[in-house]
Amino acid sequence: MQGVSGVIDVVCFDYEDLKDESKDLSDLIEAAYGPDGYGICLVKNVPNYTKLRNELLPLAHKLANLPKEKLEKLEFPETFYQVGWSHGKEKFKGKEDYSKGSFYANPQYDKPKADPNIKGADIFPENKWPTEDLPELESAFKNLGQLIVNTGLLIAKHLDKYVEKKVPTYEKGKLTRIIKESQTCKARLLHYFASKDPKDAVDDWCGWHNDSDTLTGLTGAMYIDGDNKSKIATIFFMKFSCRFR
Repeated sequence: MQGVSGVIDVVCFDYEDLKDESKDLSDLIEAAYGPDGYGICLVKNVPNYTKLRNELLPLAHKLANLPKEKLEKLEFPETFYQVGWSHGKEKFKGKEDYSKGSFYANPQYDKPKADPNIKGADIFPENKWPTEDLPELESAFKNLGQLIVNTGLLIAKHLDKYVEKKVPTYEKGKLTRIIKESQTCKARLLHYFASKDPKDAVDDWCGWHNDSDTLTGLTGAMYIDGDNKSKIATIFFMKFSCRFR
């Protein structure tokens, strides 16, 4: 990872260490998320991660290459494109972004229960799946999504323990509770199309942005040789976040 002053080492947790709630990981938590941390960490040796990643990410290519009329049936503007397919609906650099397509769904609840204390029912849309054209997407999406959420919960428990030591008035287990109670965990299967201009390949894909979530979990990118010419034709990754009030 490239920092302001050069390359930095990202904190890496072992999954088995995270599972052990009695283990003191406060030094690593502080290095990753403390005042001088970058707010990012890696988790290694997550069970079934490689298998589930390999099952889901290639489906992004299949989905993005469905006929236009089939993709249009997966668009739901009434939910502000928070579920289903979205392509060219978001803006990047002040114009519609056609460099990437997204499929959004809740990996935990197909029909999330709306919280009456939260205004705006649009944040609790029901999932919409391409059951006819890509039936395998639903189970692959949920399997990887739930694995990442559960791994995030392990990190949250250690984050809670760290903050509890630093702030006596902090609610015990607050972050863990928020994620467990959330009905609005949002997952995004993101497909980057090959750039038309190689000079803009990186700049066209993503820009600086803010996330409104508790934790975000990302998989490693998967690179596909889509046209037998470019070795970086498309990229896929999953993003999970839990929104809360």
